[in-house]
Amino acid sequence: MRKNFLKTIIIVITINLLAVTTTPHVYASKNKKHPVEKYYIISDVAPVRCGPNKHNAKIAELGKGLIIDVQQVLHFRGQRSRWAKFKYLNYYTAYINLKHLSKK
Repeated sequence: MRKNFLKTIIIVITINLLAVTTTPHVYASKNKKHPVEKYYIISDVAPVRCGPNKHNAKIAELGKGLIIDVQQVLHFRGQRSRWAKFKYLNYYTAYINLKHLSKK
C-alpha cells in the first residue's frame, strides 16, 4: 500500500513539473485594434498542425506565398522552435512553425 502511495505521489509531482516546463511564452500583438498580424508563407510546403509540436497531427499543407493572420506566437521553454497560432479555414485552431513564415 505504501509503495503505491509513493508511486502516485511521484507521478503527480512529475506531471506538475511537466506542466510548469511546457507553459508557453505568448508573444501577441498588443495593439487592440489589430490583434492579429499578417505573415507570409515562405516555404514551398508548410505543414499545418493541430498543436504546437512537430509530433502533433498534420491537418493540412499550405504553399508558398499564402498570407495567414497569426493570433499568437508561442515559444515553449526547452524548445528552439516557435509556433504561430491561427485559424485554419477561419474555424479550426491550427499551428505552423514560425520557420515557414515571414512578416515581409
